[in-house]
Amino acid sequence: LYGLVKNHAFIDGNKRIAVHAAEVFLIINEVNMDYFVDDMEKLVMGIASDELGFEDALLFIREHT
Repeated sequence: LYGLVKNHAFIDGNKRIAVHAAEVFLIINEVNMDYFVDDMEKLVMGIASDELGFEDALLFIREHT
């Protein structure tokens, strides 16, 4: 999640792809993540703007799985 948001692997849609990739990774590993869309948006936008870091992303995932 963090790496895809920060490293701009794609021309467009990095934040959306990062969220979906994280969800798919967790599903493959039989882990369910339950969150409000607004909270995920705040996380991803915070990462993109350097207001939040890797530890914040990790904490969010831990709190919502």
